[in-house]
Amino acid sequence: MSKPKLKIYWSRRDFRLTDNPALTNAINSAANLGVPMIGLYILDPGLLEVDSQNIGSARRLFLAQSLGDFVHKFKDFRICINSPKEVFAVLAKNFELEVFANSDIEPYAIAREKLIVEELEQQGGKLNLYKDQLSISPNVVTGMGNLYSVFTPFKKSIWSDFLNLKSLPRINPMTALPDQADFVLDLQSYGLKTLLIPELIEDTAASIYDLIKRPDILTLDGGLKINVSELMQNLNIAPIEPANLPYVNEEQALEALTNFLEYRILHYKESRDNLSLEASLGTQNSQMSLALKWGLVSVRIVVAKIVTQFGVEAINSNESLSTYVSELIWREFYRYILYHHPLLLEQEFQPKFRQTIAWESGNKALEYFVAWIQGKTGYPIVDACMMEIANTGLMHNRGRMIVASILTKNLGIDWRWGQAYFRLKLLDLDEASNNGGWQWAGSVGVDPKPIRIFNPYLQAENYDKTGTYQLKWLSESQRKYKPLIEHSLARDMAIRRYGLAREQANPNQTPIFDDQIL
Repeated sequence: MSKPKLKIYWSRRDFRLTDNPALTNAINSAANLGVPMIGLYILDPGLLEVDSQNIGSARRLFLAQSLGDFVHKFKDFRICINSPKEVFAVLAKNFELEVFANSDIEPYAIAREKLIVEELEQQGGKLNLYKDQLSISPNVVTGMGNLYSVFTPFKKSIWSDFLNLKSLPRINPMTALPDQADFVLDLQSYGLKTLLIPELIEDTAASIYDLIKRPDILTLDGGLKINVSELMQNLNIAPIEPANLPYVNEEQALEALTNFLEYRILHYKESRDNLSLEASLGTQNSQMSLALKWGLVSVRIVVAKIVTQFGVEAINSNESLSTYVSELIWREFYRYILYHHPLLLEQEFQPKFRQTIAWESGNKALEYFVAWIQGKTGYPIVDACMMEIANTGLMHNRGRMIVASILTKNLGIDWRWGQAYFRLKLLDLDEASNNGGWQWAGSVGVDPKPIRIFNPYLQAENYDKTGTYQLKWLSESQRKYKPLIEHSLARDMAIRRYGLAREQANPNQTPIFDDQIL
């Protein structure tokens, strides 16, 4: 007896209906054959662990809100609490199963996809994967046939193709599928655990969050754990609430993009690093990192809207437009790098810096790291940035560069610790960009200048000229902290830590990119 057919759109994020390759193909396949299709999100049991992959409370909240909104755009959507391999193995035994998903570039996800492909093939099922997170070809190489490791040549090689990325139109699961009223998939009858039936629950987001909310526990090398929730409570910082999120669904994200293109993008180059302006007038940037991380908007749609509104010629000639597009390509570059070098989440890109840097250790390292988390380094601009992420789950990109440089260079803390903290706290955490940014700040990544030393006072002078950003995020007492290490001393320590002699500190003689000392 043949098994009934079933199509599944497996959403890992990608909570959108516009330019969603997996969803579009799943709906079209089901409609053409007249067979049932459901949307499925699988809550991996690991997500329910307290310190699972350092997934913080802010991202758990956003997941609940965004997924809770997305499920109501389907006639039939299920949320299951089992391992993905187990879910698809069970369903493939009972259905002629075809699963549609957008491919991932993160090492854990790629390994999981491989296991599921093998499992489904054994059961006669199929997993269809569609290029999505990496919009350009992963096979782009230099003229010598090598992978790119420097951004500018990479950008030049893909620029034209990037501006011509094609996107898919919006597709509505409510209207594009035939009536499925006689089809009911009871996952529990197959021994699988279903969180809820969304159409019967009024506040789906709250139901999801009640299940997955956990305290913020940061797990570092050697099993060291830091209860970040307790640290925040000691600072009287309240957990992020749904009302504090910039947006949670595709429609709101597209509205944010429209506002950016209408009012701010033409001033992007001169305003994007202005922390004072950010603090006084609100965001000067696009806020698209959040939408791109969660798949509320694809990078192809962002590019297409810029091209439609301004044209390719204007993008090539206008510095603000070209700078913004370059930032989107940085995102592609870091994903390209991680895709080809999956060990980078724990290992330096540059071999000469692997296990050669004398990072601080023991109680001193922990003391410095906790002070950095709590905004008590004594460098006001750094402490202000750390208060922003603690309160909002977000941090301005200039701030991310500043605090990462100070943690690694001034305080001598392993960049992996900073990567882990951002992974825990950021709403818009993108593993590839986060890793690329931390390796860049730690001077160990894909970069022709291996040593960068930021001066926190000069950074504040350049990017928070009025001090408005620091006034917004720091109390009066916080602005009076003394530096844990004076910058001039920290600079000398960093030079030695990276194996450079003091007399070699002239940037004209050695590869050091150094802010002036005030």
